[in-house]
Amino acid sequence: MSDAAFELIHESDHGATVAGRSKLKDGFGRMRRNKMAMVGLVVLALIVLACAFGPFVLPFDPNQSDFDSISIPPAFAGGHIFGTDDLGRDLFARVLEGGRTSLLIGVLATIVAIVIGISYGAVAGFFGGAVDTVMMRIVDVLYSLPFLFFVIMLTMVLGRGIESILIAIGALLWLTIAVIVRGQTLSLKHKEFIEAARAGGMKPFTIVRQHIIPNTIGPVIVYASLLVPEVILGESFLSYLGLGVQEPQSSWGTLIDGGAQAMDTAPWQLIVPGLFLAATLFSLNFIADGLRDAFDPKDR
Repeated sequence: MSDAAFELIHESDHGATVAGRSKLKDGFGRMRRNKMAMVGLVVLALIVLACAFGPFVLPFDPNQSDFDSISIPPAFAGGHIFGTDDLGRDLFARVLEGGRTSLLIGVLATIVAIVIGISYGAVAGFFGGAVDTVMMRIVDVLYSLPFLFFVIMLTMVLGRGIESILIAIGALLWLTIAVIVRGQTLSLKHKEFIEAARAGGMKPFTIVRQHIIPNTIGPVIVYASLLVPEVILGESFLSYLGLGVQEPQSSWGTLIDGGAQAMDTAPWQLIVPGLFLAATLFSLNFIADGLRDAFDPKDR
């Protein structure tokens, strides 16, 4: 390889890297000026911190029954700020533990979807031709399956539990990311820095890893912020149906299910986990809107 070709690759690689970093920096700078996104970020951070450390700080075991304190309404007396459930367990501790489960499922399933979707879409778009046709026909077939029906069927086959929910929800969530990344890849693969990398003898998968994927992160970040609330809501729905997290574990879905059954006599058992779930979903949606406004060039 000639010195001129080496310099061209180096300059193109450096220029693409700097441009990618600049776009991310500018995007997050614009997001910081979005007040609702910042409010959502603060509220979400508080909820995450409470769920992560609250069960260790509170004096009540979320799984310990106290039959002398069954269905106590919310009160500061006795330390049960949000009351207790029908087994005498502190509802605040239960909600924080359930939030840890719901948030963990939301984040892990989203990460799995991002990894699969980015890899799949980048490979399909970069290689094109028959490879792209076959890979995208597979995506079309999976897209045709009803999402909730498919997830429920997988959950019934795999059994109940966190692992089954992660597999069932993650089995289809990567499809849209793959389509987004494929579209970005099709517009990138003929750019000068990609052609320079090819001319320099760089292997195709190395080009995909080092050049294509880093330049598709912006749209993926925006869509990923929408996936987390979708996963949390899906897990809550499955747990509400009795197909999700099972006792002694809890999630916001299982707590809402239990609260719905006791709504007539102890409405706080439904209201408290419902408020935490709603606050989390609203916060994530505000953050997603901020990311979309910051990184989508059509909105600028």
